[in-house]
Amino acid sequence: MSRGKKSGRRPARPGTRWAVSAVAFFLVAPSLVPGAHAGARVMASEGLYGAGKAGEFVPGELVVWFAEDVGRAAVDATVARAGGEVVRRSSVTPSRVVISVREGGEESLLKAYRARKEVRAAEKNHILHALWVPNDSYYKRQWHFNKPDFIYAEQGWDVERGEPKVVVAIVDTGAAYEDRPVPPNEQEEVIGSSYRRAPDLAGTSFVPGYDFVHDDPHPNDQNGHGTHVAGTVAQTTNNAADVAGLAHKCSIMPVQVLSYKGSGTSADVADGIDFARKKGAHVINMSLGGPNKDNILKIACDEAEKAGVVVVAASGNDGASTVYYPAAFESVIAVGAVDYAGELAWYSNYGPGQELVAPGGDTLADKNGDGYRDGVLQMTYNQIYEPGLFPWLPGKLANVTTFTNYYLQGTSMACPHASALAALVIANGVTDNAEVRKVLRGSATDLGSSGYDNKYGYGLINCEAALKGKVRETDDECGECAQLSLAEFVFFSALFFVSYAVIYAKRKRKH
Repeated sequence: MSRGKKSGRRPARPGTRWAVSAVAFFLVAPSLVPGAHAGARVMASEGLYGAGKAGEFVPGELVVWFAEDVGRAAVDATVARAGGEVVRRSSVTPSRVVISVREGGEESLLKAYRARKEVRAAEKNHILHALWVPNDSYYKRQWHFNKPDFIYAEQGWDVERGEPKVVVAIVDTGAAYEDRPVPPNEQEEVIGSSYRRAPDLAGTSFVPGYDFVHDDPHPNDQNGHGTHVAGTVAQTTNNAADVAGLAHKCSIMPVQVLSYKGSGTSADVADGIDFARKKGAHVINMSLGGPNKDNILKIACDEAEKAGVVVVAASGNDGASTVYYPAAFESVIAVGAVDYAGELAWYSNYGPGQELVAPGGDTLADKNGDGYRDGVLQMTYNQIYEPGLFPWLPGKLANVTTFTNYYLQGTSMACPHASALAALVIANGVTDNAEVRKVLRGSATDLGSSGYDNKYGYGLINCEAALKGKVRETDDECGECAQLSLAEFVFFSALFFVSYAVIYAKRKRKH
């Protein structure tokens, strides 16, 4: 089938089953961070302390704190009697000393020291770690990363920040990843004569992708959605500018399957999935979907999953009790959205097949009271594409030459949080995609009803637990097999009652 010369887009063919619309899930709210590239930079501390691995300590060392009135000679005498040797004395508090003991004998000597009345406290010399915090100017406004006791991103970064060899394919509207003149067949689809690489993607690692909307190897974002999604995964981080990305040392493979309007066909999406699979992507992120169960997409997702790819998709933004496709396929991890409070976002779909939830935001609220809407903050175009107020009115084209930090909301924003965590788990050594999926499920913070539920799935992603191996066993409760259509429900219900009636009649005859 040929493409139109002017637009480069395949003309629609009515009645073709596979040409089903795959609508990008994102709710746009014009929430910019003022002065994103101007003014004083806000530097975040990198010296915060957090917990290391449970029970981690220096072998063969104890820290003993004596009462203040116990002199140096008395301390040394007590140590000589109780066991061990003073190897270091605090310069600020001389009554606190580090004692060298036999490795393996720490517990028994701890009991001995704790039993002495002149000892205030005695502990193993536990190890603490610097909890790494990026110095990006607007990181403080990325509540979806830095909110305490939420997704534990900072604790996760202390374990793993990614590797360039781990590739996340963003199957979306493309990404602002290169400087390139806008070709003639795309000039009516954007504002601006040249595509530009987003300033805060300057240090991000990209691998070659493809544009299936225009059939060329330049998947330049024409909408703004894909760039925002890519930023959540791997925005250039710790560069004292703008914002951070969750798996910021991993690589992005931009794959354009959605047009400048943010919509596309299942044929192009399937091509994008196949391309990512064949070109070595480890994770495929699809912040897109629709209500139609499309077998073309199913096979593409199944093939990717069989090839060892972790496939992740957004659950949908209609607030419906049905997870949309491709997220609902058993081979895909379906991700719903929560707001700042950790509640299922008002727009997020849910239901059988929901596997995880992640921060999607709410641009109608400011629950953290910072004076900004609670959207997910990432860099994208200063003017993203906006549809017309009515279907027959033209939309507002994206300006592909200017950038800012933008608050957006949606399961589109939640999805790349889960994809980024999958990439971090892979970089941390879990390479089997089925195991990665188990880690994401088993490490999630349980929300809602205890255990799996159709609203929150297995729970909210937890970076620290996933990367430190704090994984609980979970049953496979959320697959596509759990979803029954109305016809299937009626059929099985009728079968049950007929079977029961037959058994009852036989029993009655016997009596």
